[in-house]
Amino acid sequence: MTQQEDKKIENKKISLPKISKNNLKVLVAVVLAALLGAGAYYLRGYFVAATVNGSPITRIAVIKELEKQGGKSVLDNLVTKKLIEQEAVNKNVTVSQEEIDNELSTIEQSTLAVGMTLEDALAQQNVSKTQLIEEIVLNKKLEKMVEGSVNVSDEEVTAYLEQNKETLPPNSDEETLKEQVRTSLRQQKLTQSVQDLLTTLRENAKINYYVTF
Repeated sequence: MTQQEDKKIENKKISLPKISKNNLKVLVAVVLAALLGAGAYYLRGYFVAATVNGSPITRIAVIKELEKQGGKSVLDNLVTKKLIEQEAVNKNVTVSQEEIDNELSTIEQSTLAVGMTLEDALAQQNVSKTQLIEEIVLNKKLEKMVEGSVNVSDEEVTAYLEQNKETLPPNSDEETLKEQVRTSLRQQKLTQSVQDLLTTLRENAKINYYVTF
C-alpha cells in the first residue's frame, strides 16, 4: 500500500448510525428504568420488611408497631442519655479507653466464671459489644458525677454487721466481711445518688415532646 493510500485511509471519516431524538429518549428511559429496577432490588430491604404471598409489609408499618409497643420507654431512655451526656460535658467528665478496657475485663472474668465467653453472653442478651461499651461509658460518667458525694463510714459498716449478724456467714474473716459490707453499702448509695441526679436533671431540663405513644 502506498503512502498516499495510507493518508486517504487516515483521513477517511468513520460514520456512525444516527439516532433520532425519539429513539434517544426511549433509550434513556430504558437505561433509567434498568438502573431504578436494580436499585429497588438491592435496596428493597429499606422499604419492605417482608412479603406474605406477594403482599408487602413495609418498614414503616413495622416501625409504627414497635413505637406502639415500646416507643415511650425508648424515647425516655434517649432523653435520659441526652441529659447525662449534656451534664458530663458541663462538668468536663470523660471516660478513658483504659477505664473501658478495665470494665470489659471485669465483665469478661464474670462471664468466664459461669462458663461463658463475653461474646456468648452478649449474644444471649442480643446485645452487641458496641452497645455494651456505650453502656459502660454512660455508667462511668454517672458514677464520676456522683462519687464525690458517696461515702461509707466505719460506723455504718459496724451498724450493718450488728443488725445483720444472724444472717452473716459463720467463721468469716472480719476484715474481709467489713470490706464486702462497705462495697455493698457504697453500691447502694451510688445507685440512690444516680437516681437523685437523674431526677434533678429532668426537673431542671426543658424537655419538649412532639410525639405521643
